[in-house]
Amino acid sequence: MGLITLLEDNGIVVTQHNKGTELRLKWINKFVGKMSTFEEKSIFIDQFLWHVFSYEKIKCLENKEANDAFNKQKKKVCYVFYQQSNNAYKLNNADKLKADYLQNEIDVYSC
Repeated sequence: MGLITLLEDNGIVVTQHNKGTELRLKWINKFVGKMSTFEEKSIFIDQFLWHVFSYEKIKCLENKEANDAFNKQKKKVCYVFYQQSNNAYKLNNADKLKADYLQNEIDVYSC
């Protein structure tokens, strides 16, 4: 089952947007903004944004603890976007969004 179908089947209203580039830039400014260009290259941020966490440049929750925290967050509206695409999805009724729904997406970012 595809992500969009999974989300819609769980009561989340999905609207496609072409804001991937804009959302990536906001994400980078929020999480990577204080790193030097050298640091960004050393952790291969251009391959996956989440390298900022896996290379331990920023502390984060992991595994079940991260999933539980994500699920408990109040989420009225979220955006889901990908590393290498301009496709993005606006999710309304996002309080129903669960971490498990994103587990098969390799380079997706949310909220």
